[in-house]
Formats: sequence, C-alpha cells, structure tokens
Amino acid sequence: PSISAIATSALSWGAVLNATEDNSNGTVTVTTSGAEDGQTVTITLNSATYTGSVSSNSAAVEITASGLQALTNGQSYTLTADVSDAAGNAASQVTSSSFSVDTLLPTVNSVTSATVDGTYKSGDQITVQVVFSQTVNVTGTPTITLATGGDGDVVSYSTGSGSQYLDFVYTVGSGDTSADLDYTSTSALALSGGTIKDVNGNAAVLTLPTPGASNSLSDSKALVIDTTVPTLSSVAIASNNTTTTLAKVDDVVTLTFTASETIQTPVVTFTSGSAAVTDTSITYTNTSGNTWTAAYTANTSDTAGTVAYSIAFTDSVGNAGTAVTSGSGSVTFDKTVPTLSSVAIASNNTTTT
Repeated sequence: PSISAIATSALSWGAVLNATEDNSNGTVTVTTSGAEDGQTVTITLNSATYTGSVSSNSAAVEITASGLQALTNGQSYTLTADVSDAAGNAASQVTSSSFSVDTLLPTVNSVTSATVDGTYKSGDQITVQVVFSQTVNVTGTPTITLATGGDGDVVSYSTGSGSQYLDFVYTVGSGDTSADLDYTSTSALALSGGTIKDVNGNAAVLTLPTPGASNSLSDSKALVIDTTVPTLSSVAIASNNTTTTLAKVDDVVTLTFTASETIQTPVVTFTSGSAAVTDTSITYTNTSGNTWTAAYTANTSDTAGTVAYSIAFTDSVGNAGTAVTSGSGSVTFDKTVPTLSSVAIASNNTTTT
C-alpha cells in the first residue's frame, strides 16, 4: 500500500492554524492506495496519535481541539501518516508539508489622530486613528463612539485595511462639545456587522485603552470641540453730539456691545437713512474683555435719517453668531443747515422806517 503526499490543502486549517480554528476539531484527509476499506490510518502530530478508517482509498482523520491547542504559537509543524493493508504490509510513512501556528490575537496599542491639535467647530473633520499591534484586514464598516456630549457620536471606519492603522473620520456636528476629545469607553470600538482580523484570520481584541489613560485619544492628542454659537449683549448706539441721539456732519457714531465669549474682530455695517454710510473705515476697538466698539464719522454725503446697523461676528474657532441689528439707544443723522425766512426790520417810530 501507499499514501499520497499530504499538502496543507489536506488540512482543514490550511497552511496556518489560527486561534479560531484551534477551538474546534480539525480534519486531515489522507489519500491511500492498496489499503482495503476499514484499514486504520494513523496520524502523528506533536507526539499525539489520531486514527481514521480507509473508505474508497481515503481517510478523514479527526484532530482534537485539545491537540491543536497544545501546539505552540509561532512554531511550524509537520505530521506523519501510516497505514497497512489487511495482510500487514506497511506503507512507507509520509510526512506532510509543514504548517505554522498563529494564535496571537491583534490588540489595540493606542488611539490617536492624524488631525493637528486645536479647536474644531461644526462641520470640521477629525481623523481618529486606532493603532493595532499587527496588520489587520477590515470588512464591512466597524465604528467607534466618541464622547461628544449625550450619547456621543458613532463614527464609521474609513480607511486603513491592510495596515496597523484604522482611520475613522468624524465630522463635528452641531451641539457637539468636548474639552479634550476621547471615546466613550473601553468598548467604544465595535464591529457593527464587519470584521477586523489579522492576515491569518485571528479576530482582533477590540478593547481600547481606558479613556483619559495612557495611549487613549485624549492622552495622545489635544482636540477641543466647540460648537457653541456666540451671542451679543449690552448693544447700544450713541453719537458724541451733545444730544447723543442726534448726529451732524463730523460727529462720531459709536456702537458698543459685549460678546458671550472671545470673538474675532466683528464686521459692522452701518446705514444712514437706509443708505450705506460714506465712511467705510469703521474703527473697531476691543475696549476690555469681550467688549467692543465700532465707530464711524458722519459725512456730508451720508443720507439723513435713522442710523441702523448689522453686527456680524464669529468666535475664535469660527462659530458664527446670529447677526444683531437692534439694541438700546438710537441716532438720527441730520445734515440740514437751518435757514431763516420772513426776516423784517422796523422801528417803533410812527414812521417805522
């Protein structure tokens, strides 16, 4: 009798035995010639023997899970096969092609970001990067939940399959907030119907570093989420005329207001009598804290009438406040020079001239 060469394709686990495959029994398929049905095929692996019966020149020999689990990660193994015919003639022993054992599961080393440290507003994008201990392949769309207030934001996997680095692109949403962006918990990374496995099929351990601890996102980076829209208060308008509600040519009209937080230099549009003012060189002054003034000089070319305004403003991140067009006080521009009429002179003499 004889035994055909045993390639790794004859092993149910193939060329590599992974951590999933060694959790259940495996099978080695042996092809024989000249051995009658019912003859015993003996497989020896790692000093343990396993047997199966020949049927139509083939035997499927079961290798127990415990036997597979006894193999050492990182090592290569071969197995041998023996069979005899009914008369006791032994076939030459066959040694299989070698297979390797990889039962080391990928784990998360750290969570970081490819985005530079800074403060981000609604609509901005931040790339969160999960770094694994070894190369992993991804199917489907795993997710990571970021701590951005409330239940957080579930962010979908974007790129990185075939490397150690998986990217999740987070778009900052309205109302999101974080003083130092992190994920919600050690279990924030989820398969969500997908898979994350190493090149030999070992499923990754998804446990993340404790939020705020070493190798967490907030430890690796300093990403602030600020979507709070600034507001204005104490908005007031006045002129430097002795009557502050009136302005003549060359008087200065000043608008004063206080922001709820630090803002960039605002942009104020003044109109006089519903027309744009002539002085386009508005003077902006941050007088103290978050209080600002915007002033212009009334010009003879300005249209007489009520002075109106619109204040456009954004915070230091770029969150735009709602334009403000009203407040306390009022100013009316009057450039009309007074004139006299019905001017007459007379004396009290009987002849008045």
